[in-house]
Amino acid sequence: MKKVVAILVCAVVLLVGDKSGIESSFGAEKTYEQGKAFYDNKEYDKAFESFKKACDGGNMRACFNLGAMYEYGNGVEKNEQKAAELYKKACDGGEMLGCYNLGNMYSLGKAAELSKKACDGGEMAGCYNLGVMYADGDGVEKNEQKAAELLKKACDGGEMLGC
Repeated sequence: MKKVVAILVCAVVLLVGDKSGIESSFGAEKTYEQGKAFYDNKEYDKAFESFKKACDGGNMRACFNLGAMYEYGNGVEKNEQKAAELYKKACDGGEMLGCYNLGNMYSLGKAAELSKKACDGGEMAGCYNLGVMYADGDGVEKNEQKAAELLKKACDGGEMLGC
């Protein structure tokens, strides 16, 4: 009987008690969506605030978008170091576009490593970039077979540049 009560208490705490993880996740997603709407309307100040709040709340796509704002100077002063930090945070948090953009900012060797991570994570633009690197021997040893495989994977995955 004590085990049943303990299990019920745990279930109630998980469902009702500490909602911070669940609510912050949903809240960060909602804030991210608001940021996208502001960005699309070129309300960059509001977009920045929404993306920052969502990024701080754990939304990695928001971190990626903040990085892009810093990289291109949309609504903020252009700052490639800050962009790289945010892309890395997004990449480390599972947002493969962060890996892709971070790879584009680095030397060829690091770019190949990050493009591979993006490709392995399902970002077809990363597969395309890595395929081109293998085709040209940029940052990796030239390997036309590997290049063809990666370009096919990119194409099959919807990245038309790979076709």
